[in-house]
Amino acid sequence: AQYLAGAGPCLDAAQANEVVVVPDLSTEKRWPATDQMAEAGARSSLSLPLPIQAEAIAGLNIYSTRVAAFDESAVQTAMEFAS
Repeated sequence: AQYLAGAGPCLDAAQANEVVVVPDLSTEKRWPATDQMAEAGARSSLSLPLPIQAEAIAGLNIYSTRVAAFDESAVQTAMEFAS
């Protein structure tokens, strides 16, 4: 849905080279694709840039069926994995 819309948390994470946490996809209004993501069962998401030689060229998405599933500890662990 993000790629079809040309916008979403993963695309923003990759393009801005920053972590994007969405606590509740069903109430998120920054991207049009979040409604479809919530309807598919994703309630929260964590998107991280995947840096290659200091530049992000891709993104990693982690989804949960729970609202607010990603705390600071989860973000730190995901950042270590993505690096």
